[in-house]
Amino acid sequence: MKYLVEKEVLYFYFTGDFDYLEIQTIKQEVILILNETSSKKVVFDLEDIKFIDSTGIGFILARYKQLHKQQKLLLLSNISSENKVILAMSGVFQIIDLIKSEVKP
Repeated sequence: MKYLVEKEVLYFYFTGDFDYLEIQTIKQEVILILNETSSKKVVFDLEDIKFIDSTGIGFILARYKQLHKQQKLLLLSNISSENKVILAMSGVFQIIDLIKSEVKP
């Protein structure tokens, strides 16, 4: 996982699988960064995510709730077509917008 702030937007770049093992590795660091950021907009770039399971979906939704309480916006970007189907079926796109992002670390 990498992250950067550009033009007052916090970008996270995730790689590999968004599964139980990976989420356990990154969860606390992401929560801490989100609590400390002054950025009002956060983008999760999922371009390099090969697989998302229910733990990954739960992580995304929990971070949405965390940011929503802080009056901040979470957006998702650059999702593969396969993962887009999984997230759409889970209802994630009913509350979180999908954008095309060109910002790279």
